Amino acid sequence: MTTAKDVRTQLIDALRLDLIGPRSGQEAHSRYAEEVLPIAPSKWYLTGFLVPYSAPQDSRGDDDGEEQLDLLGRKVEADDDSAPERSAVSRPVFPSSMGLSVLVPSSTKSLLVKVVWADYAPVAQPAEDAEARAGDAREPHARPQERAGRGRWRRVPRVAERTVAVADGTLAPVGLPGFDGLEIVVSVRVVGDHGLVPKGTRSVSVFLVNRRSPAQDVQRDAAYVFQPELSLHAGEPFVARPDLHEI
Repeated sequence: MTTAKDVRTQLIDALRLDLIGPRSGQEAHSRYAEEVLPIAPSKWYLTGFLVPYSAPQDSRGDDDGEEQLDLLGRKVEADDDSAPERSAVSRPVFPSSMGLSVLVPSSTKSLLVKVVWADYAPVAQPAEDAEARAGDAREPHARPQERAGRGRWRRVPRVAERTVAVADGTLAPVGLPGFDGLEIVVSVRVVGDHGLVPKGTRSVSVFLVNRRSPAQDVQRDAAYVFQPELSLHAGEPFVARPDLHEI
């Protein structure tokens, strides 16, 4: 019997697959593990990716969003023959990092950081596509140029682990073995003694930062990090966060 919880789970899964992309290790998404997209993945998926930290400002935002804002400035045929006021909404900016925070006891000296993500690599174009591109060169307005590459892109699943020290302060960034340009940044601070958590409890924030070199515009998605997941593992239980509503 299908329950309301089952339906809700299916809807959430469908939304994730549509907006972010496949999730590694999830059986329902296994068929998409090495999917090939017909356009650049940042055009196919609306969210859930990290752009290079040093990417130029003009390539860190959503071009489509800017186009939608431009539409507001066009004249509209209406009874009063007037156009709506231009929106003050700024251009969306893509993130270059993601992170999470946990509470650990004073005895915790290190954490295992596990990162799961996907890279997308351009796929060589077959001969018929090459002919089509030649036709586009003769007729530049035949088809609009897709942002970050119009060709096909293949998904490449990635997994990496790194043990990091837990010491007070912001530690020097550490790389992921075998994956240049991806860094882990750890920040640790002692939690104040308010009687809500055990004495000596520390708050640990761990971030994944995309420090890859930006790729050329037509292939810039090759430097993006797609569908990233970050998890932390310790040799002893984490400290439960206090429920402030009960205070």
